[in-house]
Amino acid sequence: MESLEEILKRSGLTNLSAGTATASSSAATAEDEYHCNVCDDARWLNLKAPVGTPEFGRVAPCTCQERAWGVNQSERLLDYSELGPLKTLTFDSIDPAGRDGYVEPSSFRRACTQAERFADRPAGWFTLIGPSGAGKTHLAAAIANRAMARGLPTRFVAVPELLDHLRAAFGPEATANYDELFDQTLSAPLLILNDLTAHSPSPWAEEKLDQILAHRYDGRMPTVIISSTPLEDLPDRLRSRITDPVLSTVAHIRPGWYNSRLDDPGIEPRLQASMTLDSFNQRGGSGSTTEHRATLREALKAAKSFAGHPDGWLYLAGPTGVGKTHLAVAIANARIEKREPALFWKTPNLLDHLRMGYSNVGRTTFDRLFDSVKYAELLILDDLGAQVSTPWAEEKLYQLIVHRHDAAIPTVITSRVLLESAAKNSKAEYQGGFGSLYSEAIASRLRDGLVVTERLIAAPDYRFRGSSKKSRRPSSRLAK
Repeated sequence: MESLEEILKRSGLTNLSAGTATASSSAATAEDEYHCNVCDDARWLNLKAPVGTPEFGRVAPCTCQERAWGVNQSERLLDYSELGPLKTLTFDSIDPAGRDGYVEPSSFRRACTQAERFADRPAGWFTLIGPSGAGKTHLAAAIANRAMARGLPTRFVAVPELLDHLRAAFGPEATANYDELFDQTLSAPLLILNDLTAHSPSPWAEEKLDQILAHRYDGRMPTVIISSTPLEDLPDRLRSRITDPVLSTVAHIRPGWYNSRLDDPGIEPRLQASMTLDSFNQRGGSGSTTEHRATLREALKAAKSFAGHPDGWLYLAGPTGVGKTHLAVAIANARIEKREPALFWKTPNLLDHLRMGYSNVGRTTFDRLFDSVKYAELLILDDLGAQVSTPWAEEKLYQLIVHRHDAAIPTVITSRVLLESAAKNSKAEYQGGFGSLYSEAIASRLRDGLVVTERLIAAPDYRFRGSSKKSRRPSSRLAK
């Protein structure tokens, strides 16, 4: 392996950014003219610290560096790091609560603490996983700047950019040497890989990254990995290294309220935005009676109470067109407006996406999607019972409902099936009937009065407003 001095000496010739070759050439010329008896021209001194101390294995700059190279240590390390404009990002400039709306504050504070602890004593691997816009790059740059302030040469590499330059180094007109560029990444005293898995997953790219990671894993070399890809979706070999409890620490940043959304609701966005608690139709459709309007008011009251303080389950039952979906979407909108998470799915759409994930056709893997629904802080499941009943669908709904019921996780369900009807149908199925909308296991949990609050909406279809009694008269323009 090359010495650190050789790597730093050559950094200007193989930097990924432009404009450094001239400065490095000038530094090399100045170095040739100056001889140091302290370090014997190595420009670095081994601290020779005892094993187990924070300084073990570290080097310190010799006092001759500034005179030999014409630049001070911090400038030399910054030139080697490739940080560029990220050189101003530090732990002091980070909001401890994270970017408002994009991250869950407690998870970001925990990630900050873990990142700062690693920066003070870089050892092993540190992996930071979180959504886009969460501030991961800021934390990575802060690690680099803290490490360089302590004298540790650090290489900050954007993975897509690294792969582009490695490919270009193969070309006949390449200005950089492939082996030198690759060796710099392999041998960096501290390597930070930003945007891992954001590259094109070609066999060549996978091979190069695996070589880099295998070399650094086997050598237990300090490495930071930044990724927006969930841990379970990373390649098996990488995931096994990242989760090595002896070598690696993994920090997870959870998404904030801004990332809450109505997932594939099957509702036109303009109509979705208009579905609020204030706009709910309490009058009902044509022919609504006083009793009908009373059930509408009771349902709205229950929805407002739940939206204010989600607790237990809310089951909204009634025929088509009474406003069940309106109230469900309104609850989601109210929670998101308060910067609280809410996940909305129409049951048939959810099962379709799960099937696609199960067969590896969809963009989201089955496990990732199913877990996001299973563990959502607030799940709104619209039109339960409208799905095509199959053993597979029944099994998935059973797993979902049983988990959320037993864990008492806030859930809203709308359905055209009354719970009493569900109880009768499920009993018939249990006794060997032709089938039902809910199995006995599901219906039993939906009938649990300690967890589930049911509100029946009994009213005519609000979309049907009756025939107009006024005759339509032709316009004067057409009558002429």
